[in-house]
Amino acid sequence: MTYLFNPIVNMNFTHETKDGILRVVLEGDLLGANREQELLEVVKESLDKKVSACLVDISKVGYMNSTGLSFLIRLLTRFRNVGGDLVLVKPSEQARKLLVITKLNNIFSVAQDEEDAIQLLKA
Repeated sequence: MTYLFNPIVNMNFTHETKDGILRVVLEGDLLGANREQELLEVVKESLDKKVSACLVDISKVGYMNSTGLSFLIRLLTRFRNVGGDLVLVKPSEQARKLLVITKLNNIFSVAQDEEDAIQLLKA
């Protein structure tokens, strides 16, 4: 059987920790399953090092489904469970609309750029 669309290989990410903040850039389609475990391990290692603030740049996310939203909620929960927080940065138009439709824009802090996200995380 040939698949024209394989949702498992669509998300990539980069990360760095700077000034006590984990910075993650997601790219591609956030549909779940692909590199979730790898990113969750990065988050676990950061939390183990007492890094409890995270910004996630989703400006390069083209499409996100409910599984992708669930993954973002899991990330948020891990940081908030240790008294930290996570801020979404520069949501793409599709991601922004999905956050509004699902009312998750009331749960997530959203910033238009990294500087604003850092200010929200330090507040």
